[in-house]
Order: sequence, then structure tokens, then C-alpha cells
Amino acid sequence: VLKDITDNLINLHTLTNHKFVDYNQGFRIESESYFDILELKLLQNKEKCFLNKDIDKSKLDEYLIYFYENKNVFDNEKPCLIHNDLWYKNVLVNESGFVWMIDFEISVFAPKQVELFWIYNHLNSAQNYFDLDPQDYKELDFLNKFISYLQINYKELFDYNIIQKNLFNIVKYFSLLTNYDKTWYNYEDVQKFERNMLCL
Repeated sequence: VLKDITDNLINLHTLTNHKFVDYNQGFRIESESYFDILELKLLQNKEKCFLNKDIDKSKLDEYLIYFYENKNVFDNEKPCLIHNDLWYKNVLVNESGFVWMIDFEISVFAPKQVELFWIYNHLNSAQNYFDLDPQDYKELDFLNKFISYLQINYKELFDYNIIQKNLFNIVKYFSLLTNYDKTWYNYEDVQKFERNMLCL
């Protein structure tokens, strides 16, 4: 199963585009620069983040400085089609062992390593919330095995700059902080994300 998923993923990443394409709050966005895509998402959440009473505003400023100091880190990357939401419920296997990847509705054209960054995000969620939902035990087992298999059989996916991963996760971090007015918001969860996913 892991081999088939990996083969499908490699084939998916051969599909390219002349621009990076993503979605932000339901709207399609395109750019020749992936940094521009990330910046648009970041700026969409910036103002609301600074209203979050939990966070030290100077820390947000530090992340913003880091973000813009490294704006050229994606300059050599090319857009390819990525699934953008790979976890065990988006993989189906029939009785004959045939494997499908499903739920492509949030697929985008991005640097291929962004696929891995999202997989790591799913892994972080499963590691931190597995005691809350039994399905996360299955998710954790699947992701650990999947990442180990990818490291051996899709080494190119791991050929990324840690700064790229940081910029991607800064955008995700700002997005998480905007949820402070939701009933389910928990700042401790956001802190866990920051500790585990940002390596500045």
C-alpha cells in the first residue's frame, strides 16, 4: 500500500503549471512566486493575530522579520500538483489491494516539498491529540510508516531548506492564532505547534 501511494504521489508531482496556484479563504490565488502566495495568506491573518491577548506581540514581530528576511528561499522552486491533504482517511484500498488517493478538492500547484510539510502537520496533530480521538491512533501509525517509507523511496521530497519549512509553518502559526474567538480554541495547542514545528 505504501509503495502504491508513493508511486501515485511521484506521478502526481510530475504534473506542472506555469504559476503557483493556491486558495485563501475560498478564493483562488495565483503567482509566479510561491513566497507571494505565503505572504498573502500571512497578511490575511496578521491584523487579527495582533488582537490575540495570549501572544507576546514582540514574538509575532520577530517571526515577521524572519519571514521577510528569507523571502527568496523559494526562488528556485517550480510549481507541481500536490494532493495537499494526505492522511489515512484519504487513502482507499479495495479487496484486490488496489489503492486510490481521494479528496483532491484542496489540491494546489506548489513546490513539491509542501506536500511533505502538510504531512508533517498531520503528524504533529496526531501526536498531540491522539488521546482525544481514537482515529488519531490510526493516523499516527499510518503517518510514521508513510514518512519512513518516503525517506527511502522518495528522497527528493526531503531535499528542502529548513527555512522553507519555517516560512510555511509561520503562516500556519498565524492562522492558528486567529482562532482565539472560537469556542474550541486552546492556546496550549498553538504553543505545542510552535514548539514542534518552528525551528528558528
